[in-house]
Amino acid sequence: MCDYKDKRLDRSGIENVIAGTGVLYTIEEKSAGQKNYHITQGDKTCILTVYLKGDGRTTLTPAGKDKEIAMPICNAIIEKTSFLPLKDVNFSILLPQEDFDKLLTAIKSEHAEDINEKEISGGTQYQFRKDKEGTFTFKYFTRSKKLQLQGKVLSFFTFLSKELENLGHDVLGKVIDDYEEIKSAPVDDLLAVHLPTLHGKLSLIVKTIITPSLKLIKVNFDFPDHSIMLTPAFRVMEHVMITILEENGYPYNEKTGFNMFGHNAPKHMYQLRLNDSAPIASETKNKLDKCYTFYNEHRHGLSHLGLDTTEARVIQDRNKAIDLLLESLGLMEDLSDAFPS
Repeated sequence: MCDYKDKRLDRSGIENVIAGTGVLYTIEEKSAGQKNYHITQGDKTCILTVYLKGDGRTTLTPAGKDKEIAMPICNAIIEKTSFLPLKDVNFSILLPQEDFDKLLTAIKSEHAEDINEKEISGGTQYQFRKDKEGTFTFKYFTRSKKLQLQGKVLSFFTFLSKELENLGHDVLGKVIDDYEEIKSAPVDDLLAVHLPTLHGKLSLIVKTIITPSLKLIKVNFDFPDHSIMLTPAFRVMEHVMITILEENGYPYNEKTGFNMFGHNAPKHMYQLRLNDSAPIASETKNKLDKCYTFYNEHRHGLSHLGLDTTEARVIQDRNKAIDLLLESLGLMEDLSDAFPS
């Protein structure tokens, strides 16, 4: 039997799909959360029960001696009313004021009783709330002309997407494209682009750790802080440096950390303190110096947050975060020859 449990469906379209199959049916409203469709096809009959759960999920349950006649109907319902393969969205788009005004007019004409609004810094927040749909929040910032969308991918998001599409903004298509590109990209393909030599030497768990950084490059959402893109890469950068240092006789431990590097103030960089008992190729040393200098400059403020928040950093510019990520990947790839196979 096919899986028709806990699906994310546009419930308003279910009856239209059933009617479109050409079967005869009547509807029995059992409760706010349950509808029974009594279906007749020739001399066969069955009941298709639709359970409407409070969290927005829907379950289809065929029953009766001839329940097989409901199977193709359930398949059609799943195919034609399924939402995006995402539970939630949180992103923003640039939207001219005149287009937002038109969008807001359309929203209020359909959902006026379900919308609350309040003034926030730089704009207005609107909140859609409805039984079985939950809450969806959208904010418009008048100075930056940004529309931020946040909430569950259910019928209200579909409504917003269609209205934006009518105004020339293909939000739904963009979200689908971004999702499918991220979902379908094989791990090794992503790594091969940015770490063509090093990725073949990394263990599976290390590849797993760095993959979110590479996938986040493709997520064109407006996060308040894009430093989340860098954290996985910094963890792997740490691993790469420690492995090479250990390989060359410079042991690392958690108490002393990277104290084998000293700060060269005139050169504005950190340099490996050479140990006569642990010779290391000058090219490898120079590359480690560059890598650790970058790591030291950026990691602490982006990865740690203590009592003194003045040392913390956020990266509000997505392109800046991407530039730093690409630089970190380049520094790691430069060390690939020194990384043991």
